[in-house]
Amino acid sequence: MSDLQFELTDVDPQYFFSRDNLNSLKSSFPKIKLIQRGQTIKALGEKSELKEFDKKFRSLLNYYTEHNSIDPHVINHLV
Repeated sequence: MSDLQFELTDVDPQYFFSRDNLNSLKSSFPKIKLIQRGQTIKALGEKSELKEFDKKFRSLLNYYTEHNSIDPHVINHLV
């Protein structure tokens, strides 16, 4: 099992990782275990799954940076 770690400096973690947003993200990647602590999120899983997660998660971060908001509908659309 491999892992990825993201330090989210430009993101409000309470908003970005609301229960609905986190549930949407987890349901989009059921094979990946997500652990969020403060400004850090850690993803655990197989390398191939993590590679896809990395690409999609970065697009979610870019969206949030541009629009200063994100919700489950956006997460489902981008993922």
